[in-house]
Amino acid sequence: MRHRLGHNHLSRSSSHRQLMLRNLVSSLLEHQSITTTVAKAKETQKLAEKVIQWGKSAKQSDWQRANSFLLNPTRTLRPLFTTFSTRYAQRPGGYTRLHRAGNRVGDNAPLALLELVDGPNDLKFENAAKAVGREMAVRARGGEGVEGWWTFRRRVEAKGEKEVLGELEKSAELEELTRKNVVKALAFRGAAFEGFSRPSTTTTTTNAEGEVVPAAEEPSTAELHPSTLFLNRTYHHYLRHLALLTLSTTPTPDPTRTVQQLTQRLTPSDTRGAPRPVLTVPMAGRRRLAGERVEGWQGSEEKNRERGGPISLAKGGRSRSERRRREFTASKTSEELLAGESA
Repeated sequence: MRHRLGHNHLSRSSSHRQLMLRNLVSSLLEHQSITTTVAKAKETQKLAEKVIQWGKSAKQSDWQRANSFLLNPTRTLRPLFTTFSTRYAQRPGGYTRLHRAGNRVGDNAPLALLELVDGPNDLKFENAAKAVGREMAVRARGGEGVEGWWTFRRRVEAKGEKEVLGELEKSAELEELTRKNVVKALAFRGAAFEGFSRPSTTTTTTNAEGEVVPAAEEPSTAELHPSTLFLNRTYHHYLRHLALLTLSTTPTPDPTRTVQQLTQRLTPSDTRGAPRPVLTVPMAGRRRLAGERVEGWQGSEEKNRERGGPISLAKGGRSRSERRRREFTASKTSEELLAGESA
C-alpha cells in the first residue's frame, strides 16, 4: 500500500523537517540562491513556489501566513510582496530553477543549486549568453571574420529592444537548442531588470571655460533592457571565446620538436659527447635491455663459454655441462687419433 509517500521525509521527524525547510526557504528568498542536497532542494522548491504565490496575491491573510512561515521576515517579507511579486507578475509558475552541482566532499551526496529565476545571478541567463557568444566566435573563426558579430547585432536590434527576443528566436546563426535556452532566459524578464546593478557615482568634468561641472550620468545596468543586457553579456563571452580559439590554434609543425623533447629528457651526463648508436636490429643471443651498454659483451661471453656459468664454477667442474664438454672433447680427440692411424 502507498502509505507515507506524499513527500520525502528526509530521515527526520516532522518538526525537524518542517523547521529545516522553513529555514531553507527563508535563505532562498534572502540570498536568491542556495546550495544543498538534491533531495532537500526538491522539497524546498515546492514550498518556495507556494510562498512566492502568496506574495503575488498581495492579500492580508497571505501576508500573515508568510510572516508566520518565514524565519527572517524583517529581511524577506517586504521583498516578497514588492520585488518578487513585480518580477513574477507575468509568469504563471516556475519561480525557481534547480541545477545539479556535483557531489559533496566526504559523503559523496549529490548537490544542487536552487535559485530564483530572473534573478541577479541567473545561471540560465549567463549560460545562454555564453552559448550564443561561443557560436558566434566559431563562425568568426570559420571565415565570417569579426564583422560577422556586428552584422548579427545590428540586424537583431533593428526593430527595437522589445523585438530582440523574436529575432534571436528565428536567427539562422544559432543552433536550435541555443535558441530554446535564449527564449527560456528572456521570455518573462521585465523592462526594469535588477541584475548586475552597479552603484551610480557622480563624476565631474571641466568645460571649455575651465569650470568644474557635474558630468552627465550614464544609465546604470539596472536601467538597461534585458535584451540589451543579454547582448552585452554575449559580446563579453564572444570576445573571450574568440581569444581562446585564437590561442588554441595548432601552430606550424616544427621538425626539431621531437629532437628537443628527447634532449630535454636526457641527464647532463648523457648529453656530453657524441650520441650513442641506437640498436634497432634484434641481436642473436644475449638481448640488450633499455639503457644497457654493450661494451665488453664479447669478452664476457667468451669467458663464460670457457669457464661456464656461476653454477658450474660453484660445482668445481662437476656440472652436467662440464661433463658433456669433457665427453665431447674426448670423443673428438679419439676421432682425430683414429683418422691419423688410418692415414
